[in-house]
Amino acid sequence: MSSFNFSSIQPTQPTVGFGFGTQQAQQAPTFGTATTSSNSTGTFGSSNLFSFPTTSTSSTNLFSGSSSLPSLGQSTFSFNPTTTTTASNFLSGFNQTTSTASTFGGFGSSFMNNKPAQTSFGLSGGSLFQPNQQQQQQQQQQQQQQQNQNQQIGSLFAPKIYNDERDNIIGQFNSIQAFWGTGKAYYSAFHPPYEFNESDQFNRFKTICYSEIQTDEKDGDQKVFILLRMVGDESQLKTSLLTYEQNFKQALGNNYSVKLELKNILPDMKAVLSISVIENATSKSIPELQLRNYLNQPNSKQQLNNIFSGNFIEVLFLSLSKQELDTYLSVPPKGIDERIWTQAKLENPDPTRFTPLPLVGFNALNNRFKLQEKEIQQQQMRLKQIIDSVTALESDISQFKAKFEDCRRKHASLSYQVLKKMITEEVQRKRTLPIQAEEDKLRANLEAIQSELNVPTKFQGCLNELMSQLRQMKFQSQLINTMTPDKAIFNEYKQFLMEENEGIMSLVELLKNDIDFINKARNKL
Repeated sequence: MSSFNFSSIQPTQPTVGFGFGTQQAQQAPTFGTATTSSNSTGTFGSSNLFSFPTTSTSSTNLFSGSSSLPSLGQSTFSFNPTTTTTASNFLSGFNQTTSTASTFGGFGSSFMNNKPAQTSFGLSGGSLFQPNQQQQQQQQQQQQQQQNQNQQIGSLFAPKIYNDERDNIIGQFNSIQAFWGTGKAYYSAFHPPYEFNESDQFNRFKTICYSEIQTDEKDGDQKVFILLRMVGDESQLKTSLLTYEQNFKQALGNNYSVKLELKNILPDMKAVLSISVIENATSKSIPELQLRNYLNQPNSKQQLNNIFSGNFIEVLFLSLSKQELDTYLSVPPKGIDERIWTQAKLENPDPTRFTPLPLVGFNALNNRFKLQEKEIQQQQMRLKQIIDSVTALESDISQFKAKFEDCRRKHASLSYQVLKKMITEEVQRKRTLPIQAEEDKLRANLEAIQSELNVPTKFQGCLNELMSQLRQMKFQSQLINTMTPDKAIFNEYKQFLMEENEGIMSLVELLKNDIDFINKARNKL
């Protein structure tokens, strides 16, 4: 089962794995509030946990200060927007709009991106036309970046270093490196070489697979999943869970209780933990979406890294809403052609259960193989447990059958004893009473049966004949067992058989001579 990651990514740091584009979500501004929208795009890493872009929007009163993330050890945490005098922004923005573009470990933040980064516009200042102006400026910047990108693409495959036939050879070698998804492309004597990677759009080692998804129809399980690096084995990780819980409680304060559970062990020394937060006052679980948005704040990654002693990787979750799934499917991932992405969506065997997932490069394929091996091992372990359970049940069934037979024999014996006792009591009770009509009729029936059994030609005669045959068979078997052969008789039998054998051999020899004589006479004639 694949998990989906909604962790946020800083625009200046390329992520590892595969990015699926950036989507913006807008929220209509309301009077007295300012909106902040932030895009977060996850990665498809070694744990086969691919991610989707999410948008978290929060509001705060324009007449109060912005909220800030409580540090480790403070007890001022709240899942609802709170106001402090701190100028830093955590749960909401104050008259500002932030948007992060997807980098995804490719050519950087903008180079060779097949789709221009979409931007959102916020409410800033007092002019109602400023969002349109900002959008126009951003579109102009995107067009300029696209032109620069196209120029740089052309220079990679048509370098100008020596201004002779060697440039063509270098251009062809750059093409091979681009198709392979690795290497450095030298295209100018005045610029540093460009380094290819697997997420580039020219990489040929890519394909589309399908992963099973879950929808968020069930609201009972309010848990968020976190991917961690394992230090040691599983027992050490379970021991460390208590420390992680204490760190979380210190970060959230005394108003909330935290429960961490180990969900799965992944290859490459990684593990998945589930986090559920309960409010002590109401004993209600914090909703998954609200908890996830809190953990996906820009400033929360460092705090989560401190909570998990530097082993935090990213925030995951296993369910997708229809809106989030449509957002993921609307934009092709970086490095995947739009036509291929559209064809993959059309060839989806079951859109309600599966979603297309790109595999780019050998690392992604290797990670998928590792996950499949892990799944096979888990299935084999589960199958072994089922076999052991079936064997134990068969043993229990055999013991139950033996006990049942014993109880049945005891029941028959007790029934016979009870019947015998009832007969004795009934006889004692009716000893002084006259014989009733039913009893006299029963006596007559029994006498008739007894007389029929004693008739010599019927049952009694058959029984006598069978008894005589059994006695005779028993006597014959005793005679056979007691008889011992005599050696003289054996010698006579042996001598007789030898004489018979000699006679047969003489007869055969005589026949052969006669046949030879007849053949010779026939040949002479």
